[in-house]
Amino acid sequence: MNKNFILGLGGKKRVGKNTLANAFIKIFAAKNILAKQYAFADELKKELDPLFLLNAGVSAFTEDPLEKELVRKTLISYGSGYWRIKDPDHWIKRLAQNLDNQSLPHIALITDARFASNEIPWIQKQGGKIIHISRFQDNGEEFPPAGEDEERNDPLIKNMADFRFSWNNFNDNLENCYYTAAQFFNEIFAPQDILRWQQDFPIQT
Repeated sequence: MNKNFILGLGGKKRVGKNTLANAFIKIFAAKNILAKQYAFADELKKELDPLFLLNAGVSAFTEDPLEKELVRKTLISYGSGYWRIKDPDHWIKRLAQNLDNQSLPHIALITDARFASNEIPWIQKQGGKIIHISRFQDNGEEFPPAGEDEERNDPLIKNMADFRFSWNNFNDNLENCYYTAAQFFNEIFAPQDILRWQQDFPIQT
């Protein structure tokens, strides 16, 4: 059992996993509950960042759209093509170590719970919960999967999730996003949950 409480966010690419996590972290902070955002992919980027910086002068954490897409191809090849064959739990172990090294217990929101075979069961084994997120385009259709892995895993993760959340395409209107996220927050977390987390994960001042 992890000393932290883990919330794993699953769903297809561009459904708003980071947006929901950011909204939740703000809500937790307003209730004096310490919460932080994590990603399995961040552990991958940490491992490859020195290589990119040394040889290409680009960070693996780049936000430049063109560089990000170029970097992404290498990340996928190394993260999935190599490590998921050699040791499918490699990134889980790296993230688990990162969580263990944190000095203060807190709520950990993992924003890329992508694999139903190991990442989802690991989070649930730690006593955590899974939130599956769907997002609908302006034409009423769901955002499509980005590749075969998402097409295969997303229905499985949705079925394994403790909570399911869907929202419309708000066209980057963060005010509407945060309002909808706050409604969902209040639906899934009971007052006794909040009281317990305020005791277990207080923000240190």
